[in-house]
Formats: sequence, structure tokens, C-alpha cells
Amino acid sequence: MGRAGCIAGVAGGCRHDLRHAGATWFANAGVPIHVVSDTLGHASIETTRAYLHSDNTALQNAAARINKHLRETAMNS
Repeated sequence: MGRAGCIAGVAGGCRHDLRHAGATWFANAGVPIHVVSDTLGHASIETTRAYLHSDNTALQNAAARINKHLRETAMNS
């Protein structure tokens, strides 16, 4: 089952998405990329790089802190 199954919410339809998520979680946890690549069975680390997605958590936290600071600064002006 492909992307349509994932969108429809059919169990097992998102297996490939879970591979991408798992690879990203491993990489974000500091697992070396060659180990992630071996775990996924990729012949090339470049294939594994294509699986990895940016973790925006730190960016989102920084934006929230900046927004809070700007609001507090504006209120105190």
C-alpha cells in the first residue's frame, strides 16, 4: 500500500514514512550515519542522507523565546 493508504489512514500504509522517521531519529540521537545506513540496508550513505529530515524543534524553541522577548520588550517600552 502506498501513499494513498497513508493518507486514508489505513494501517501499514505509512511504512516507508516510518523508515524515514526512524532514520531521522537515529541521526538526531547521534548515531553515526554509516550505522543508520547499514541498519536500513542502503548500499550508499547518499541514499541514507535522502532519508534524513531536519529536526525543527530547536528552531521552533528559539523562535518562541525570541517572540516572548520581543513581546516583553514591547510591553516595557
